[in-house]
Amino acid sequence: MLDGTGHNMVKFCLQKNLATPEQVLPTCIHARMSIAGKLSIIVAVSKNGVIGKNGRIPWRISEELKFFRSITMGHTVIMGRKTFESIGKPLPGRKNLIITRNENWLPKDFCGKLSQVNILSNIDAALDMIQGSPASDHFWAIGGEEIYQQFLPYVGTIVCSEISAAYEGDAFFQIPRTFARGEKLHESPQFVAHRWVRTSDLDETRHPLYRN
Repeated sequence: MLDGTGHNMVKFCLQKNLATPEQVLPTCIHARMSIAGKLSIIVAVSKNGVIGKNGRIPWRISEELKFFRSITMGHTVIMGRKTFESIGKPLPGRKNLIITRNENWLPKDFCGKLSQVNILSNIDAALDMIQGSPASDHFWAIGGEEIYQQFLPYVGTIVCSEISAAYEGDAFFQIPRTFARGEKLHESPQFVAHRWVRTSDLDETRHPLYRN
C-alpha cells in the first residue's frame, strides 16, 4: 500500500504525464528518488521548536548564518515570497527560486535581479525543475514554515541547526520520525547542526514528530 508521500508523488506523476496509470508506480518511484537525491531542507530551530516570528528569524547568530551560507553556496535555494521579502535581496552566489501565489508580484528592482531570481507559482513547478535538472544540481528549501511543510514529503535530507535557547514565535518546525539523525556538521555553544536522513516512507502527516 502506498503511504501519503507515495500518493503525493503518484498524483504528481499523473499530473505531469510522466507515465500511464499502468506504469505510474515504477516511474514515480524513480522520479521520487531522483527528486529526493537533489532536494533538501535547511532550517534553524530553537529549543522550543520556533523558526520565526512576524516573518523574521527571532535571533541573529553570525556563526549560524556563516554555516547556512557554507552549506547553500553554489546551489539553488527555494523560498516563499515572505521569506524573500524578509531577506530583502537575492542570496548571492546562489540561484533563488521564489514561490508565490500572487501572479502579479515582482521583487523591487526586478530587472536588476533577473539573472538571480526565478518566480514560480507553486511547488509543482519547482518539482518539475528539480526533476529535469542535472544530477549534480542540488536544491535547498530555506523557508518559511509553509514551504517546509509542502516540500517535506519530497526531501531526502534535512540539515537542522538546533539553537540552544528558546524563543517566542509564530512559525514552527519539527523533524518527523521518518528521518534519522546522522552526522554532526557543526557544534558551538549557541547551536549544533546535524544532517537528518530519510529512513522511512511513512506519511509525515499521520505519525508523531520529534520534539526538542
